[in-house]
Amino acid sequence: MGHGNAVRPRVVAVGAGAVLTCALVPGTAHADPDHSDWMRPAPIPPVAAVASEPLARGAAGEFAIQDRETGVRVAATEPTDVVLVRATLPPESSTGWHRHAGPSVVVVNSGTLRMVAPQHGDGHGCSEETFASGTAFAHPSSTHTFANDGPEPLVFSIVYFVPEGASPAPIPADPPHGC
Repeated sequence: MGHGNAVRPRVVAVGAGAVLTCALVPGTAHADPDHSDWMRPAPIPPVAAVASEPLARGAAGEFAIQDRETGVRVAATEPTDVVLVRATLPPESSTGWHRHAGPSVVVVNSGTLRMVAPQHGDGHGCSEETFASGTAFAHPSSTHTFANDGPEPLVFSIVYFVPEGASPAPIPADPPHGC
């Protein structure tokens, strides 16, 4: 099994025809690369209420940005809203399994965030990634849970890309098979 810091490209889709690409996303990945045997993530703490503070929302419509210097591309071919939220997860708790109406970029303000998600959506276990304060990552809208294994509140900011008028709020989901 591979353990260590992983830096790899991420692609996130918004609606039917949008793409967000972040050039490099640091984190620690824990997964079985040959998929012959899956690993179960560390136990997920109990679910607790997440304090969410909406900071801003804007109708971005259809748009495309391509920055050749950084390699970042963002595009939405359907009307899209951009929503900024600050969230706080209590110590030793999790968000519960959920998904969202669109993808997002998450910035960890303080604490350490552990994201657990199905391993490639194949029903053969989960993978987990850990993100420290000062790091950011892009993730799709698919089923996942965030865990705060630490003794202090976890504070993170999220930029959601959602269909026009859609809520960025978590949509409850069943735990994936094998997680």
